[in-house]
Parts: sequence; structure tokens; C-alpha cells
Amino acid sequence: MADISIDLDKLIDDLEIVLQKNRMLEQENSVLKNTLKLLRHKSEKFLKDLPVVKNKIVFVSYDGNGYGCNPKYIAEEILRRELPFDLVWLVNDLNTPMPEKIRKVPFNTIDACRELSSAKVIITNEMSALNFEKKSGQYLIMTWHGCWKIKLVNLDLGDRVTPELVKRINESNAVTNLMLAAYDDDLEDIRRAFDYKGEVLKCGLPRQDIFFKPQDDLAAKVKESFGLSTENKIVLYAPTFRDVSLKSIEIYRFDYEKLINVLSEKFGGNWKLLLRLHPILTKKGISAQIFQPSENIIDVTNYPDTQELVIASDMLITDYSSVTYDFMLSNKPTFILAKDFEEYNVYRGFYSNFFEMPFEINQTEDELFDCIKNFDVDDMKNKIKNYIAEINPYDDGHASEKVVDKICSVMKE
Repeated sequence: MADISIDLDKLIDDLEIVLQKNRMLEQENSVLKNTLKLLRHKSEKFLKDLPVVKNKIVFVSYDGNGYGCNPKYIAEEILRRELPFDLVWLVNDLNTPMPEKIRKVPFNTIDACRELSSAKVIITNEMSALNFEKKSGQYLIMTWHGCWKIKLVNLDLGDRVTPELVKRINESNAVTNLMLAAYDDDLEDIRRAFDYKGEVLKCGLPRQDIFFKPQDDLAAKVKESFGLSTENKIVLYAPTFRDVSLKSIEIYRFDYEKLINVLSEKFGGNWKLLLRLHPILTKKGISAQIFQPSENIIDVTNYPDTQELVIASDMLITDYSSVTYDFMLSNKPTFILAKDFEEYNVYRGFYSNFFEMPFEINQTEDELFDCIKNFDVDDMKNKIKNYIAEINPYDDGHASEKVVDKICSVMKE
């Protein structure tokens, strides 16, 4: 039988040692907490005391994810005019390529807080939880990042609106000085969906300016970056994300190689598919399960600028992404593949304009392929022309100029 006798005195001594160490740890933790509290207070006071630098502009796109969307085109208009502004871009990756005259600062750091707290103008493309306390004299432009005519957003979600979303909207409204309208009904949509009562500039979206300028060199640049020739035809597949946990990656996946064959038979030429997944999908680690790269299928998810991909592409396949609106402005064909249309309509819902767009809603691969086979380019162009005339977009290639004019006015105040 095993000896289970216990040295009680030794056990008590050992327990005393453990308790003593715990008391020391508690004291150390208390000191650390007090020190952290003091540092936080001093940091907040330091940031609050920083003066606003009258010529500084801080940009942030998608919480630090790259150099693109509306903020990019506003920044490039400033650079084009050679205005004497100090331009700062908050990024998660300091290797993100951008013009040399823009200073890159790590997002969500004390350096970023310092830049935000001293900026005269702040430009962001979403309701970001920017870590700063806005001061008197600072001016924030929230450009948003897409059109409103497809899936419901913000307060338009009705009974699906969460307390967290309401809080975020209220926090955004509290610091926003200006939003941008893209078309006639956009002003009303912004007021309703954001409960926004501030100033709205009716100018179009800066990121759409690119569609009103020469594009051949840009298309060639994009193709070259992926090892494609200028003769290659490109179909861009750009599905949006889902708000709910994915039941199956089959929502996104279809027979890409068959699509290539259908396009070649219908239109001729050597087609390549560029797959552009939403950043949220890549964060969830889903992208690797959706497809395997091949000679004809190229992952362009990490390409910094969606608008340049639109310029280089000859056709779009998507579901409910706002890139649909971008493609219409470029007057190129779009096909909808929405495998979960019924479910998505119940969970998220659509604006009525989505059903008025000049595109068929295909819910299966076979429907998509038949739609392509029966496609009539002249009919499509007429439908796009009529739809655009109906919504009357403000986009004319000068949105960035109008925003920068506004910024110059703010800088003089």
C-alpha cells in the first residue's frame, strides 16, 4: 500500500509562501493599474492640449486597410493641385504603396492618436471608431464607401437594427461635418439611414472620377501587374460578404472554368477570371476554401484599388456588391449570381432600386450561363442609359475637385 502520509507543517509553510506571493502580485497589479490609469490620464491631457495644425489632413480607409476608395482620390486631387497641406494616411501595413508626399502612420497607435488630435481635416470612408476626441475647429468628412441602391444599410434595416449599430451611428454623427451625395435621392437616403442632420455635398463620389478619364494606360498597368497581356479579356468576380455565419462556401463558389468557356464561345478572346473577395471574407479565413488559383483564375483580393480593377475588366459578376453601380458608370456588362437571394432578402433586405437595375437576378449557375449566352450588348447599354437617367447621378468626373474646394474653404476658416 502506498505511503500517503503528509508532512502537515511543510504543507502549511508551502501554503504561506504561495499566499505571500499572491499578496505581492496583488500589490504589483494594483501599482500597475494605478500607473496605467495615470499614463492614460496624462496621454488624454497631452492629446487634448495638442494644437490643431491648420494645414494637416488625416486620411483613413477601411480602418487602415490600404490606400483606396474615396479618400484616395481626394488625396490625389490635393497632390495634383500641389496644395501646401501635410497629408497623413493611417495604415495597418506601413509597406502599403502610396505617393511619397503622403506620410504613413500606423493605425490605432499613439502616433495615430497624435495625428488625429492635431489634424484640421479628417477624411474617412466609413463610420470608424477613430480613437480621438474631436476638438473645436476640426472638420471630419465621412465619404462612405458605396452606393445606396442595393442592400439595406444602417437604420433602414428596421427591426434588424442593433443597439450597437445605433451607438455607432450616433458616435459617427457627433463628429461628422460633411457627407457626400451621389444622386438625386441620396440626400434623403443619407438623412434617413444615418439619422444625419449635418451638411451634405451634392458632388458624386470621388472614386467614380476615374471613369470619366482616359483609361487605356491604367488598364494595361493592372493587367501587367497580374502577368496578363493587353489582349486578355477579364471577367471580375466580386461578391459581397454576408452578415451571418456562412452555412456553406457554396454561396460564393461556382464552376469558374465553365464560365471561361461560356465567355469564350459567346464573345471570343482569351478570358481570365479575377476573383475579388470582400476583406471580411479573408479575415474569416474563407478565401482559400472558395477557389484554387490556376492559369485562368487569379486572386486579386489584395489589390489596393477596386476602381482600377473595374477599369481593367470587361465584365462583372457579383451578387449584392456596390461595385455594380461602379460598373454601370463604366458602361460595361454586369451579371448577378445570387444563390442565397431568398434567404438574404429575408435577413438583410434590398432597396427597391435593386430590382429596377438593368440586370437579371440569377439564382443558379445554369441561369447565369444562359443569361450570358443570350446577352444582347445594345439592349444592355440602352437599359443602363435609361436607369442612370432615372436616378440622375451627380458623378461627372469632378467630385474630387468639389470636395477639395470645400477643404480649401475649411482651411481658410
